[in-house]
Amino acid sequence: MKNAKRIAAALVCLGLMTAVAVPAALAEREDAYGRTETEQRTEMAAPANEDGCEAASRPEGREDRVKRERPDEAAEPENAIGRDAAKEAALGDAGLSSDQVEKLRARVSDKDGTTVYKVSFRYEGQKYSYRIDPLSGEILEKTVREVSEEEAHRHGRHERPEEAAEPENAIGRDAAKEAALGDAGLSSDQVEKLRARVSDKDGTTVYKVSFRYEGQKYSYKIDPLTGGVLDKTVSEAGAGRGHGGSENR
Repeated sequence: MKNAKRIAAALVCLGLMTAVAVPAALAEREDAYGRTETEQRTEMAAPANEDGCEAASRPEGREDRVKRERPDEAAEPENAIGRDAAKEAALGDAGLSSDQVEKLRARVSDKDGTTVYKVSFRYEGQKYSYRIDPLSGEILEKTVREVSEEEAHRHGRHERPEEAAEPENAIGRDAAKEAALGDAGLSSDQVEKLRARVSDKDGTTVYKVSFRYEGQKYSYKIDPLTGGVLDKTVSEAGAGRGHGGSENR
């Protein structure tokens, strides 16, 4: 009987020692590493990247973006005419001036050992692309095409409708511009974005001339045979239709 009591007491004592020793060991382990077993299991489950950082630190479902850099522009040859001269060569071939076109650009391209100036610009819904000899200014290649709808939308603009044909004996776009500028009392070197195009609406053909001056947009309808001003509107530049001051006649 005494032996049975001694054995029971020993078992109770052993149980108490285990209950105290196990939490103490766990506490020691936590103090040594500063992490609990649950945290360690979480860390082990999280894959690490090449830097040893946890992938879980990145937002889920998002990949690193790699920026594509434009290739370096080729160097201009010695004694090259220069980008401005290349632009003038292309504009001269098209019979246009820099204030008539949009998105005028020139860059140096070196492909298969041949260096050229690539010049491009837009005019009346057309995109002009040129390859210019960098030493002589000679036009090596010329391409003219319609600006695609995708390109127009990409630049925040809609493609312009196809331009109407000029009537026989029409005064021409330049004369239409001069008529509009004369009515406004301005000259071409005073204004910006000077444009003229042929419009045929409901069987009536007119020149539509527009330009900007001191924050105002001037829009004219010019008779294609007489050069008379049929309609004139002046509004705040950048204002939508129906906004800003206007003058009609």
